Amino acid sequence: MTPEQERAYELVCSYMGIYGTYRQNKEQMAYGATVLYLAAATWAVASGAPFWKQFVPWQFAGLILLFAVTAVGAFLFVGWQFQQRRWASDMVHACMNVTARWLQDGVGKDDVAPLPLPSPGVFRSGTGPVSAPKAVADELAKRIRGRTPWWAPRDVTFVVMSMWTLAAASRIVYEWEDLSMFAAGNCWVLAGLGLDLFGVVGIAAVGRLDRSGFVTSPADLTPAGRWFLCLSWVMVVLGFALQFIGQAEFVR
Repeated sequence: MTPEQERAYELVCSYMGIYGTYRQNKEQMAYGATVLYLAAATWAVASGAPFWKQFVPWQFAGLILLFAVTAVGAFLFVGWQFQQRRWASDMVHACMNVTARWLQDGVGKDDVAPLPLPSPGVFRSGTGPVSAPKAVADELAKRIRGRTPWWAPRDVTFVVMSMWTLAAASRIVYEWEDLSMFAAGNCWVLAGLGLDLFGVVGIAAVGRLDRSGFVTSPADLTPAGRWFLCLSWVMVVLGFALQFIGQAEFVR
């Protein structure tokens, strides 16, 4: 190899160490946040004397809002960490493939031209794209295109978090003493508002905010991102439907 080719080879090898450490960090943060969230949900389910039992309606509504915002934030944070972890893993594998090919075929002139790396996915960074040798960027893009929509580490974690979220929400509502005095219409409206909150935050997560206003670009998203965007819109529509049912209950 020429000195320039050796420097390119060493640069790509250094990427494996950098992004390998980054991958481990994102995995630890994802699972650490999940453990804390499940611990809080377990406390809400198993606590002996719930402090919200005697809450008046406006206090209970505030608690539900806080619970919903916390749940949405936890899901978004864990999803972000898993996205970065998966992207870093793909980056390490892409560098391994490129260095293996270079050992056999050598470093081509076009391989070292700087090229922006593909976006990690749904949650976008505000710092702009990062460039790397073209061979690495192309290999990473190929790996991202070959992804399946379902990814076990993320999806199993989300299923477990969802189950404990529903369990905690059920306990909170069940233990409230004024539930029997709360009109059925109010329950429908609150459920609709909760779904709308989840849906709007989900849409914001896969959108972009620029000078021309709020823009969503499904064509730029991964299959999982497009699925998440569709699910968010379904939640918004369903939330409006539940609010309509609640208003109908008031009329009756």
